[in-house]
Amino acid sequence: MVGKSEPVSDIDLSAFLKSAGQSFSEAQEALVPGLATSVNMMLSNAELELKVAVNSDEKGRVTIKPISSKDLTRGGIDPGMLSTLRISFVSTVSELKPSTTVTAAPKRKLGDVINEVRIKLNLDKLEKTEGKLAVKPSFVTEKNRWLVTVEDTKGKVINEMVLPDTVKETKSAKRTG
Repeated sequence: MVGKSEPVSDIDLSAFLKSAGQSFSEAQEALVPGLATSVNMMLSNAELELKVAVNSDEKGRVTIKPISSKDLTRGGIDPGMLSTLRISFVSTVSELKPSTTVTAAPKRKLGDVINEVRIKLNLDKLEKTEGKLAVKPSFVTEKNRWLVTVEDTKGKVINEMVLPDTVKETKSAKRTG
């Protein structure tokens, strides 16, 4: 049985926003109870829209008073004097914690990576038409890969490639058979 609702008093806007955000987070977590992984990306966004009267208290804090459709039909409230409070909730990935695992140094030498790129892209030939090109390799520890960018003298990217950090075995002797 639904009882008679009490009139809503003014609500501190910042407290209301904090409470609404917490409710959204709890609702999102309740979608998949017991799931051990984060559900931060399940609901990418949601909106809450309210008709409110906006005031400020003696300390200058902004307060709101939600207005129901019943309040409007009862009269005494000019709809033109109401504000629309629209709150958009956007889910984000939780802050990533720094990795505690020790990462190894790259297996390949910087010079070997540069030479491989120069050969694969035939940069000696390309430099005859494009001018001097810079090969800039960067080791991406988390992926155990090399990101290699080839740029002209003005910094324009000519090519980019990703190379695995694997050392190619060289055959020192031919097999005869």
